[in-house]
Amino acid sequence: MPRRFQTRWLPLREADRFIALHHRHHVPAQGGIVALGLWEGEELVGVSVLGRPLSRELQRQGVVEITRLCVRPEVKHAGSALLGRARRVAQSLGFSRIVTYTQPEEGGASLRAAAMQVDLELTNGRDWDTPTLRRNPPLHPVARKARWWTNLRHQPELEL
Repeated sequence: MPRRFQTRWLPLREADRFIALHHRHHVPAQGGIVALGLWEGEELVGVSVLGRPLSRELQRQGVVEITRLCVRPEVKHAGSALLGRARRVAQSLGFSRIVTYTQPEEGGASLRAAAMQVDLELTNGRDWDTPTLRRNPPLHPVARKARWWTNLRHQPELEL
């Protein structure tokens, strides 16, 4: 018998708590536009957070970033389900494209299943600490990353 899941809106604080407990290498995202939860019955088994990209150029282009995707490892296909729902939510909010980033050790099977593709590899991960402006060490990985993207369908104009 197949397992039954439901996706629904989730307050960012609850998504952050889930990420703090279950994400392999990231702390909760700072802010976000919307968070989605994946539920099996009354149990939260995964979250995705949509947020603004750091790049101002991507923001100007109407791009939204999946800043966090976190699922419990025993729940198969949960990442793909959350990516599909995040895509539909972003499209309904009027965004033109979704991007997200992975590290080399992350295979990207869920991303490929959600029709996303790699467009570039960022090799210069770094933090913002400089000799003239000292900053705390970053709480996120600063290694190589691959950027994944997918275009969203244009929303038709409404006639009222």
